[in-house]
Amino acid sequence: PEASSGSGGLEITNGIVRIVGANVGFELDGPLRLTGGDADFADGTNNNYIQYSVTGNASITINSASSELRVGTQIRRSKFSTSGILDLALTAGNLFIGEGNGGEPSRGVLEIVNSGSSITHTGGTITLLSDNNYGSAPTIASLFLEPATSNLSGSNIVINLSNNDRDFSINSTVALNKITLQS
Repeated sequence: PEASSGSGGLEITNGIVRIVGANVGFELDGPLRLTGGDADFADGTNNNYIQYSVTGNASITINSASSELRVGTQIRRSKFSTSGILDLALTAGNLFIGEGNGGEPSRGVLEIVNSGSSITHTGGTITLLSDNNYGSAPTIASLFLEPATSNLSGSNIVINLSNNDRDFSINSTVALNKITLQS
């Protein structure tokens, strides 16, 4: 079966998977699991993103303290549709988003929205390294959380705006456990 059918997925148990190049994204319509290895989708200053589908098959799981997922600009829905469903589960390890430039200002740096979406963040750290002002004023919050279900009982979200980003905003319908601001 094709990966886009939701029956395919990627599990990284050891080593590193990299995506490099300008404006190169990872289209997610199945599981992405980090259970010991790393995924580096942040090619320096380039626009490297994860775009999740509308099918309900897209999921990201990080459950190893030694695992790290780096995303250049955004984990987001398509820029052509407000639909999109993602299940994000971080119980250990680290998620870094926003090292690159050139993302989509109509989408958040991290957005988990819509019926069917969920976020579980009970361990590990999410670090957001930029706002979503990519040359024009953002039209949506940088951190946009409106999932159908959530558990953020052990969450630690770090906002590190060392790039002089000034348009960072948060829209969340769920209680955030801990937010750390750095610059």
